[in-house]
Amino acid sequence: MTKISFIFIFFCLGLTINSSASADSFQSEFGIHAYGDSLTYGSGVTDRHEGFAFQIARRLDLTINNQAIGGTTIEQWGQLPSILGTSFNKGQIVIFLPGFNDSRTFYQDPSYSARFAGILKRIFDHLESAEVEAYIGTCIKAYSGWYSKNSGFDQALLDGSCDNLAQITRIMIAKGNYHHIHLVDTNASISFTANEMNSDLLHPNELGHKKIADFFLSKMKI
Repeated sequence: MTKISFIFIFFCLGLTINSSASADSFQSEFGIHAYGDSLTYGSGVTDRHEGFAFQIARRLDLTINNQAIGGTTIEQWGQLPSILGTSFNKGQIVIFLPGFNDSRTFYQDPSYSARFAGILKRIFDHLESAEVEAYIGTCIKAYSGWYSKNSGFDQALLDGSCDNLAQITRIMIAKGNYHHIHLVDTNASISFTANEMNSDLLHPNELGHKKIADFFLSKMKI
């Protein structure tokens, strides 16, 4: 039976590849590959291995290569090149959650929406051509309160930016006529109560990360 790998795209801490090993052999060593921002990295919990990507890996009894980098958007060096530079194998599973950093960028620069859509298309086309099964999340409004309090952002406008980028993601998937790209609408389905947030009010705690893990697992056809 072909070993199925799960690839989580959310924004990432890079791991060094041994120069003697090919990128493909390195990728095949893991059951899960995670790409993302601080949420995917595991911020907000005492031990980052209680983050949602790690929780999913344990529950599926798979090894994980978590390359998430906090504070990045999908167009920055830690994300887009990592995704487009990976030669995925047919049948692998990809999870991609565009992060809140993208909505913060859109808040500051409305022209980012066009770049965001273009980058999504490049990523989706790459995943579709590889015939992976890609599960695509949408922006979660977890951080707007912190940015409103500490950075002077208008919380309602910041939430609106997150909603707008989530809608772009939905439209890109719906119009793409993809067979292997699946929407997981975290924007519409995931919010956190006070007891699911870390005391920093910036990231979810273990309970919040479990909520994300549960939602993705409920949408995965495995």
